[in-house]
Parts: sequence; C-alpha cells; structure tokens
Amino acid sequence: MIGDGLGWKLDKITETIEPIIYRKTVKSSYLTVKPGLAAGVKQVGPRMERAGKIDQPQFEASIGAGTSYDSVSISGTSPMEVIIKGGTMGISLR
Repeated sequence: MIGDGLGWKLDKITETIEPIIYRKTVKSSYLTVKPGLAAGVKQVGPRMERAGKIDQPQFEASIGAGTSYDSVSISGTSPMEVIIKGGTMGISLR
C-alpha cells in the first residue's frame, strides 16, 4: 500500500514479526510478565526493495518499553527526522 501510494514499482517485499522477551520481570498496571515470556512484539517490514534502494518501516510495542512515540526518517537532499511524542492513534476504537 505504501509503495503503491508513492508510485513505486517494487522488486520484492518481505517482513518479519517476533516476540520481545526480557530476561527480567516487567510490570504494567494490568500485567506482570516473568523472565523468558513474551512481553511484546517487534515487527520489521514490509521491506520494500526497488532499484537498489530499501525502505523498511519498523514497529515495536512491549511492556516496560518506556515513553511511546512515532518517528519518521527521510534520507535525501534535505534529510529529515520527525518524532511525535506519545505516538499517533493507528487503530480506530468505536
């Protein structure tokens, strides 16, 4: 969807998702996760390859991860990095 929206012709798309496992106990107001158990998830991708360039969004969420934020980095003639404190709502809850 991202590549299509930007008009890219993609050569290949791959992605991964894996659990985040801590070596110590982590707690939230709602849950305690003991060492060795999944405390969150890390998703990398989709990896979009086009004409030798690679674009790859990443998502990580876990108990004990600290302050929430979203960020975007753009490389180019005028490189830019934007950090949105608190993140943006990605799911509409109705």
